[in-house]
Amino acid sequence: MAFVIKEHHPGRLAVRTILLLLLWATCVWSAYHYGWNEAAHLFDHEFQKSKPLYERLKDVVGKNRDLQARMAIFERTAQVNREAKAGLVQEIRDLQKQAAGLREEISFYKLIISPENGSKGLGVYSLEVTPAAENLYHFKMILTQAGENDTLAEGDVDMTIKGVLNGQAEHLRLSDIQVPEDKALTYRFQYFQELTGSLQLPEEFVPREVVVELTHNGDDEIENPVKRFDWPNVRT
Repeated sequence: MAFVIKEHHPGRLAVRTILLLLLWATCVWSAYHYGWNEAAHLFDHEFQKSKPLYERLKDVVGKNRDLQARMAIFERTAQVNREAKAGLVQEIRDLQKQAAGLREEISFYKLIISPENGSKGLGVYSLEVTPAAENLYHFKMILTQAGENDTLAEGDVDMTIKGVLNGQAEHLRLSDIQVPEDKALTYRFQYFQELTGSLQLPEEFVPREVVVELTHNGDDEIENPVKRFDWPNVRT
């Protein structure tokens, strides 16, 4: 009968186990470190893109805070100095008007950076129509592109004014009522843009509604934004 003598090295198993654990820990640490660096780089990239708007928002918030402080000082002074009450009250009203404008501006920038309802993309923020002469009006509209945007919004603006002419319903296209000196309305922006122009309406025409439609250059499958305004709400 032959006997086989095998060497038994319990220490080798322990060494191999330790080496495997060290290799596993190194892999885990490398993956964590890589993920952390990628996340930090992505955050910094997104922050740099939105930095101009955040800086503007910060500036507007600071101005609003200063105005609020000045308003409080003038209100206290008005209570003490009755002789100057009329002038102080007027200045307070002016400051309140400025503060209201700044609050609206803050809301506007917040809407662009982070829409409350989660809606993103291109849209018509506001429209104002001001009488200039008989049947002549100047208009101003603001277009916005809410949310994170890497590309420029670019396209054309069409406007239709609905109303009544000589007792009949009438739809007037922008190309038919725009003054000859004005060019066709186009837009090109990343966050927002203001557009202006003039309209010459026919005599006896009674406007009721303004419909603004934005056509964009790009994916034809994207629906063109349309915004409707009642004429009394936009006429200033």
